[in-house]
Amino acid sequence: MDHRRSSTTSSFDASVSRHGRASSQTLLSEDSQALFEGASGENAQSPNDLGQGRGSIIDRIEDIVESMVDSLSENQPLTLPLRSRRSGNEYTVSFPSTTANGVKKFTSLLQILFLCHEALVSGTIITKRNIYYQNPELFGSQDYVNKLVDDVAFTLGVGRNELNIVAASKGLVVGQPFGTEHGDEVVVIPPAEAVVDLDLRPIEWILIIEKEATFRSLVSLRYHEVSKSGRGILMTAKGYPDLASRQFIHRIHSTSPLIPIYGLVDFDPDGVSILRTYKHGSQGMRHEERITVPGLLWLGVKNSDLLELQMRLRPAAPSAPSNGGGESQATLTSSQSSNARSSDTLARSLPNSTRRHEAGWKLLALSCRDRAKAIRLLSTLSDQHHQDADEMELASELQLMLMLNMKFEIQAVDRAENMAYWLDERLSRISAWD
Repeated sequence: MDHRRSSTTSSFDASVSRHGRASSQTLLSEDSQALFEGASGENAQSPNDLGQGRGSIIDRIEDIVESMVDSLSENQPLTLPLRSRRSGNEYTVSFPSTTANGVKKFTSLLQILFLCHEALVSGTIITKRNIYYQNPELFGSQDYVNKLVDDVAFTLGVGRNELNIVAASKGLVVGQPFGTEHGDEVVVIPPAEAVVDLDLRPIEWILIIEKEATFRSLVSLRYHEVSKSGRGILMTAKGYPDLASRQFIHRIHSTSPLIPIYGLVDFDPDGVSILRTYKHGSQGMRHEERITVPGLLWLGVKNSDLLELQMRLRPAAPSAPSNGGGESQATLTSSQSSNARSSDTLARSLPNSTRRHEAGWKLLALSCRDRAKAIRLLSTLSDQHHQDADEMELASELQLMLMLNMKFEIQAVDRAENMAYWLDERLSRISAWD
């Protein structure tokens, strides 16, 4: 590392570390003075002493700071390049700025770059939560930090983990995927770097569950141990999956691709979107690698589950006279009705409010947001040139959802708190098809 870069790096460390003790306006003044004055780089490590990839990222961060030093020497505004991971647009964040939000964003980015640089040089791992608590008055919210960190990673063209920044995982798993060290208790899914080995030898299936409540209910039943389909793993990311959960399930799929992985989500546009996030990734994380599970199978809940439940809840019809051909008139009528059922007749045939209450669930009408999201998902699916059978099924279910203008939750099939019975039946049915 030449003297100029060494000086810049040390100035960078010294100046940005003061961010936690001043307002954003004062910070920029301190940063400008420190960067301009320079300092010795006696504690800096050369990127050559680090991994090649990490050293390259350190170089790029230091190049950004060097460009600001050049701007200061030329009495020009300070600028930081940024690319939004959501829109893909490139722009610069400048100081001085005409708005308070502009000053805040510049100062926040400088703080994040400093913490990235420090973590990479020292070889330590920090969480986005740690970053927020460095200066909560500056950042304002955890979500603000999350967006900026992801944008910095996207700007540098690397995954967030390569910046040595991880998110505090929200995912939960049970079924001893890490061996018997923790017994058979619920474990928080760790960052990918912390997963040394997986013990999947006794595992016959894996179930990803959208809702934490359903996950906890199945854990209390020890379903991962007593399932008729053998021992399994239960996992939830409590809604849309975080990065650690997606990396974890990708690791399992890559390690043991023959173990079937199923998804259990609500019958609504968000449920479908969560499935696709696990299977194909998301627009916001398209720069991340090793986070998808293309082989994920949709176990439920689906429109057909609602129809089956409706038939089970309907009172038995009185016997009808035979038509002389060996079948009762009621049987023929039922068959004809099934074959000709339209969305309107299906909606009218659903259980009445009393039966919904007895079953512990209810139907809900799609909101405006739901309909808009379903239409966007359908548009995405129709834009794909090579739809597989799974994607065609998703499109079909979304179309039914829109026609019926209804959605329902996983609890719709948890009749009499017997989700285990329903899962056994579904898993055995899929095994029979295989």
